[in-house]
Amino acid sequence: MDTYTGKLVDLQDIKPDDIDIIDIAHSLARQCRFGGHCEAFYSVAQHSVILSIEVAKAKKGDAFFALMHDATEAYVGDIIHPLKVMLPGFKEIEERVWEAVKEKFHIEVSPDDHATVMSMDRRLALNEGRALLEKDISPEEYGVEQALPDPMGLLSISILKTMDPRYAYALFMQRFHELYNG
Repeated sequence: MDTYTGKLVDLQDIKPDDIDIIDIAHSLARQCRFGGHCEAFYSVAQHSVILSIEVAKAKKGDAFFALMHDATEAYVGDIIHPLKVMLPGFKEIEERVWEAVKEKFHIEVSPDDHATVMSMDRRLALNEGRALLEKDISPEEYGVEQALPDPMGLLSISILKTMDPRYAYALFMQRFHELYNG
C-alpha cells in the first residue's frame, strides 16, 4: 500500500521503519467511526485522543497506549467489529501491523493496563454510539456494564463536536508529542 508520506508498505512483511506517526495521524483523522453511520463525522483520531485523555483522567491504564490503540487502522482500515470477526485472516495481518507499531514507538503495556484501556475503549464506544447514532444503546451491546461517567455532559459535547480532519490530525499529533518518550 502507498501511504500519505510516500512509503510503499508491504502488509505481509511490515517493518517498524514502515511505520510513520504522520501516516497514522493523517489516516486516522480521515476515517469515520461506526463505518460512517453517524450523525456527524467523528474520526478515529478524535476517538483516540478522547480515550487517551479519559484514561489519563481516570489515572488507570496507559494514556500513550490508549492514544495508539487503533494505530493499525491507519494501515488496514477501521473495519466495523461485526465484519472484523468474520474475516479470519484479518486478525493476523492486524497483529503483524501492531507488532511493527509497538516496536517503532516502544509500546510496552502490562496485561492489566491493556485490559483497563480496552474496557475504557468499549465504554467510550458506548458513549459515542449513544451520542452519534442518536439511539439508546444498552451496555450489553458493547460488552460493558456502563458507559464512561459524563455527569456534566462534557464528554458528549466533545464527541459531538464535528472536527475537520486537519484539526483532528493536529490534535492527535499534539497528544502524541505530549505523551511519547522516544
